[in-house]
Amino acid sequence: MKKKIEFPDWTGPACMMITGGGKDGKRPVWCEYTQTESDLLSLRVTVEIAGGFPSIFTRYETPEAKEAARLEEDRRAAWTNAIAFAEQLWRGGTHRDFVVMFRPENPNVGPEAVCIFRRLEPMAPTLAGSPQEGENKVSNCRGCGCTIEWIRTTSGRNMPVDPEPVFVIEGGGSDRFMTDEGEVITGRAARPEEESHDLPVAFVPHWKTCPNAGDFRRKRKG
Repeated sequence: MKKKIEFPDWTGPACMMITGGGKDGKRPVWCEYTQTESDLLSLRVTVEIAGGFPSIFTRYETPEAKEAARLEEDRRAAWTNAIAFAEQLWRGGTHRDFVVMFRPENPNVGPEAVCIFRRLEPMAPTLAGSPQEGENKVSNCRGCGCTIEWIRTTSGRNMPVDPEPVFVIEGGGSDRFMTDEGEVITGRAARPEEESHDLPVAFVPHWKTCPNAGDFRRKRKG
C-alpha cells in the first residue's frame, strides 16, 4: 500500500529526504530532514507556486477564500509531483539522498517554490582538485573559482561539471552532457518552454563554461 503523502503547513521551510533503507539499502525511505553545517545541497529542480484552478463547482464566501483555495491546491500539486520525481531520481541512480524542500517566498530568493536537491558529501580541503575515490563530491574550480561537482563516469574517471542541472533533448544537438550515473548523453539543453519531467536531467561539463579551460588544455599538452 502506498504511503499517504503528508503536506507541510506552508508557514516556513519544510524538508523531506529520500534515502536507502533495508539490508541492501535498496528500499526507498522517506524521513524528515534538517540540514547540518556539513551537508551540501545541489539544486536539481525548482517548481514555482503561483496558484492553481479550483473546481468550478466549489463556491467561496470571499475572493480571499477562493484565492487561498487555489494556492493550497497548487502547493499540494507541486509537493506531490516533487515527491514522485525525487523518488524517480533516487531509483535511477547508484548513490542517492534527495531532499524535497518547500521554500517560502523571499525577496532575496524569489517566489515560494518546491525544490529538489541532491545531498552531497563535502570534499576535504586537501582535495581541491579531482576526488580520489567514492561518491560524487563538490569543490571549487582551480581555474575560475566557481563551484563544481565531480561525477564518477562509467569508465571510472572523475568529470567536473557545473552544479546546475539541465533538461536535455537527446538527439536535438551534438552537445555532450553527464548524467548523475556517469553516463554521457548527446543532444541540447531544453529551452524553458520545453522543460519537462519526462526529459532526462544531466549536467554540463565544466570545461564548456570555464573561462580558463584553455589553460588546462595547454598544461596537458606541455
